[in-house]
Amino acid sequence: MTEVQTGKLVRSKGLARLAFILFVALALRLGAFAFFYQANPAGIRYPDTHTYEEPALAFLAHGKFSDRPDLPDVPMLLRTPGYPAFIAGVYAVFGPNEVALVVMQIILSLGTISLVWWISRQLWPEAASLAAAAWLAVDYLSLFYTQLLLSETLFTFWFVLALALGTAFLLEEKPQIGLALLFGFAVAVTAHVRPITYYASPALLFGLLLARRVLRLTWVDAARIAVAFSLPWVVLVAGWQLRNHLVAGTFQFSPVSGALLALYHAVDAMEEARGIPLDQGTQIVLRQVAEKASLSPEQLEQLSLSPMEPRVSGVSQAEIYEHYGAVGAAILKENAAGFAAVMAKHVVPLLFGPGQDTILDFTGTPQSAGNPVSDLAYALKTGSFTHFKLIWLEQYPWTFALLLVSVVQVMLLTFFAGVGVVASRGENGRRQLCHLLLLGSMLYMLALALGIGHSRHRVPCIPVLVLYAGYGLHCCYLWRCSRRPAANSMPAGTNGL
Repeated sequence: MTEVQTGKLVRSKGLARLAFILFVALALRLGAFAFFYQANPAGIRYPDTHTYEEPALAFLAHGKFSDRPDLPDVPMLLRTPGYPAFIAGVYAVFGPNEVALVVMQIILSLGTISLVWWISRQLWPEAASLAAAAWLAVDYLSLFYTQLLLSETLFTFWFVLALALGTAFLLEEKPQIGLALLFGFAVAVTAHVRPITYYASPALLFGLLLARRVLRLTWVDAARIAVAFSLPWVVLVAGWQLRNHLVAGTFQFSPVSGALLALYHAVDAMEEARGIPLDQGTQIVLRQVAEKASLSPEQLEQLSLSPMEPRVSGVSQAEIYEHYGAVGAAILKENAAGFAAVMAKHVVPLLFGPGQDTILDFTGTPQSAGNPVSDLAYALKTGSFTHFKLIWLEQYPWTFALLLVSVVQVMLLTFFAGVGVVASRGENGRRQLCHLLLLGSMLYMLALALGIGHSRHRVPCIPVLVLYAGYGLHCCYLWRCSRRPAANSMPAGTNGL
């Protein structure tokens, strides 16, 4: 058999294994959805779901993104159009069918797994790429969020696609303008799905210019690539800002950041720094916003009914959102130490939290049931397992099993991802740039999510973690093989770390 034939055979076997992993992932996701949807149909909906679905229905009814179908003249501001457009596309084909929407998200998650396999294959041996794909296929949190009507699955797909295009661009012997354009397009689309990546394009552009020598680019070539990479951002992101200015009088890309700053970060900071309860802190924020906007008592009452989606007679949403940003920033400045303490407390839940609240909602388990992890710790400490057995082994065994699986997966993922990062630290040149792109993008996401500190915001970072975990697992396997008494060398077919 020639070398070319051997290579084709190896590639075909690798694709067959990937296909098997995708089949397992599909079966797990569809099986989980069928089981839990039958038990608790409302579990796929989250408090945020309607803020995406209603603009999608408005678009189908009126051809424009409005807040709700019955308010066609109130423009959608809180959300960017990425996920509502996805919902509208699914509903246009299948009708307002939430089951079809979840199934499409499940299919999209298979694309994310394939992209993870491809990125890993560009950097490491095939065994590492298959391990990464398999890990993501069974990762609990990633699987779980495919079942919810939230933007996480769509955002994660576009985020990983952007990383794949960036990897392809960086590994090209002579970086192509076409790849730079596609890379920039994918990054801009991620901002349309979730505005957390609003600043990603300028940051990545700065990084590309710094890497000019490693990429062997002249200043002329670098300028062309910079223009190609930036063009989608100008068209899509700046274009949406122009739309907001035309329909609502604001250049904000998404006012959600100002609302989060005031209603979550500022309120948390006041509780931490001054012991002000959350509900009282919210009222302080609303009163300050009302003072800035010169609201009457009746208008303040209207604002209090739905602070995140303000509907105040005689005052535009854009104006309220701008006041949120100003008030939130002022409160955080006054309570900076409290906000820093809050962010420090959020590190562990963000990086390692099993997502207990979401699991309880999804499985239909009442919050009054308590915390199975703390209940188990208490039972082990006291030696009395009666309460734990009654609640978590008899009444809600599936909830406890899911939480246990999630905790174990997080621990293993963290360990093997750390091994993978350490094992790849000696690489240089273009491959080093790829690692900077992957790890830098993940750290960017995590840093901006610290203010909330929910495990939900870890979901887009999991594909990057499993990339390195797959390589770390591969390295551990090679190390174990090298330690066997009967083996004096690396296994056949491997090429070291």
